[in-house]
Amino acid sequence: MEGRSGKPKIKINSDMFTGIKVFFIKLFQNPSYIITIQNGVVKVRHGRVSNSFINDCSEVLRAATITNGLIYATSGPSGKIIKGNIPGDILQQLRNVLQFHK
Repeated sequence: MEGRSGKPKIKINSDMFTGIKVFFIKLFQNPSYIITIQNGVVKVRHGRVSNSFINDCSEVLRAATITNGLIYATSGPSGKIIKGNIPGDILQQLRNVLQFHK
């Protein structure tokens, strides 16, 4: 597939874009884990997380109708810090859930 300039076009689908985001988070943030949400499916892309935490995350995200996003945790002075590209109030709910899975 070539563009007008004769150079190949690059198509980036959502999986590739998520992979790029995961790469840069791993490179610059040194996360404990990275969790992706794609079409409502929650997957651990890096690190280890308990199945019960994933199940609880899935419930919170489903209730909030979040179908796509990314969540990651870094180590801070007082423990894990959860960050991501989903709304702040939902991240706070996930932080609250995390306290039950330490």
